[in-house]
Amino acid sequence: MEEYEGKDLEMKDQGLPMFLSFLCSAGISIINDNLIKTIRRFTDYEKHQTITKINVSVAVKLTFARFLNCSVILLTTNDNVKGWFGGASLAYDASILIAIMAATQPTIYALNIGGRMKKNKIEKLKAKQEAGEDVVMT
Repeated sequence: MEEYEGKDLEMKDQGLPMFLSFLCSAGISIINDNLIKTIRRFTDYEKHQTITKINVSVAVKLTFARFLNCSVILLTTNDNVKGWFGGASLAYDASILIAIMAATQPTIYALNIGGRMKKNKIEKLKAKQEAGEDVVMT
């Protein structure tokens, strides 16, 4: 890698590094989404007196975990300070990560996959009930 230090790669040579940067950013985003569930489960074992204290505990843990997952990992993997603004570098990684994280949560919320699955299950059970079968809705 020393032979490329200080030199800009041509656009055709940046395809693989940019693709790998995108994959890493997508991986970080997936981990961030799963952090919410994991931290909620850890907080269930704590003995908080109020819902507010539970939410504060989750928020602090989530902020720290996401900071480590996003910022620190990006900085440690892009240790070449001079190359931070070249193709497939820290600036590119951070931009892709921000774009993915900005689009992921609203998209998941808009798709409402869990709600749609529940609605389909209820409709199937109602159809069975209307057909005269014994159905237990839980």
